[in-house]
Amino acid sequence: MSSSPSPSSSSLQHSEKKELTHVSASISFILIFVCVGLPVWWKTTTVYRVNLPYDEIETLSTTTAVHHIKVQVVPCDSSETVRKGFIKRLEEASRQDAANVPEVSFVYEWTVREAHKNETTLFTRPLSDVDSVLHKTDLFRSQNHLYVVVVPEGTTDQPVTVGLHQIIYVKANNDVGALCSNIVHAAKKYAIRESMLKRLHTSHKVTERAKLDKERMRPLSAATEFDVTFTLVVPEPQTLDVSWRIEDAVEVYLKPFLDKISLVAKVHVRSQVLFLTPLKLRRHFNQTRNAYTATADQLSLIINPIEGSTGFQASIRPVLNFVVYMVPQTHYPLYIYDDQGNQLETNSFLSPKWGGVLFYNVAKFPGPGDPLPQPVEIDMRSVFQVFLAQLSLLVGLPDKSYDRAVHYLESPVPSYLDVAFLLRRRTQDYLSMSSSSLKSLSDLLSKISNIVVKDEIGELIYSSVSYAKQSFDLLNKGDLENAFRNAEAAFLASEKAFFDPSLLALLYFPDDQKYAIYIPLFLPISLPVVVSIRGLWTYYRNRKTSKTEKQD
Repeated sequence: MSSSPSPSSSSLQHSEKKELTHVSASISFILIFVCVGLPVWWKTTTVYRVNLPYDEIETLSTTTAVHHIKVQVVPCDSSETVRKGFIKRLEEASRQDAANVPEVSFVYEWTVREAHKNETTLFTRPLSDVDSVLHKTDLFRSQNHLYVVVVPEGTTDQPVTVGLHQIIYVKANNDVGALCSNIVHAAKKYAIRESMLKRLHTSHKVTERAKLDKERMRPLSAATEFDVTFTLVVPEPQTLDVSWRIEDAVEVYLKPFLDKISLVAKVHVRSQVLFLTPLKLRRHFNQTRNAYTATADQLSLIINPIEGSTGFQASIRPVLNFVVYMVPQTHYPLYIYDDQGNQLETNSFLSPKWGGVLFYNVAKFPGPGDPLPQPVEIDMRSVFQVFLAQLSLLVGLPDKSYDRAVHYLESPVPSYLDVAFLLRRRTQDYLSMSSSSLKSLSDLLSKISNIVVKDEIGELIYSSVSYAKQSFDLLNKGDLENAFRNAEAAFLASEKAFFDPSLLALLYFPDDQKYAIYIPLFLPISLPVVVSIRGLWTYYRNRKTSKTEKQD
């Protein structure tokens, strides 16, 4: 007779099976939570940040910009003493008076070439003609070279003459040591302008940047593009019918200037005419001069009324403004004086980083019974002589008005050495600003963990670092033009990366606010997990206790 399982044994097996099912479900729930839920949450909530070249950025911020200048000396005075140990003397002289600036240095590579007979015979003519002839020969046109020509005594009274191209002329001297010192001094101070470039270097240190310097504060900030706006202000159109041939003047006077600096920046030219704009200026009538006078210190007060006039153009690019202000009859004639009481020949003033204003006095105003308005034609040649001089200073070209000990050959456009100086200055600025932006971004990312760095930003940072390194290398090799191009590319990439809006996506989401989101999300999920873990622990203890009892 077969025996059947007792009801108590069947119930016990069913209970164990049910308990095992609960345990399996709890383990599955915990495993899914730990192996799937937590990694997915971690992945989806992690701030994405591409790997960045922090070490290279740190190295860039301490890299010295080395200007390598190749200088060839051509003695045209037939002096035998020039050839004996001349290069060694030049090298010694070039190392003597170098100001120590850790972030900028200059290295001069000196060579000497014997002058040809057809070159020495040229110096019976004026130096302006000699400069033009020598520039057309291949011997004086090597790229990234500076040429120093030692001219025979009696050719010129000036100790140093700076040409329009790549040549400077130094007066001969029988004392070789003095001649070497003169050559080095002329090359450094008037051709390369080494001390000015060192002084104008934009340092990473805040204390250095805070130092006031007129040459640094006056020009427009370094930019690859900017606007130039010419404005004619006619406060009394009912009296004067003013016409100006601005299109022709821009083509004749301004375009050659802009062509010379086209490598440095792209310039957009605009013009406009404003009517009925009052002159808010405290003028003083001088009985002796029978004219109204104004001092330069109060002239900046008229800028705001001009800018506030309807129609004054705005731009997303930096703007240089040049204003021709037709002096109204209530101020006529108006002359500008400096702080020492001297009348300014240009009758104009320059405002740093803004532009210039020229006060134009007409020959005479219409008298009683004369037809109105009186036609007036502006002399654009005299106007643009003033504006081009101001524009030169505002774009960063050197101010030559203080160089009394040197003679510059005259030209309405910047010379080759002027443009080379501007290229060196902008290369320094771009390298310094790109390195500073990358270093600031690197420090910011190390301090704030919430900043997102996408792949596009990473590519910009990597390209900026690469361009900057190439620029430093090219500058050290003496390839100024390509060094500038790479420095400009590094600056544009670093600025685009630093000011990208995506960097601010999670910047204003501090850690303490995360709990307000995570607690409602994880509390309903974590409670069942904790209860399941407690159930598993209880199950484990009960199983262990039952096994111990069976063994006993």
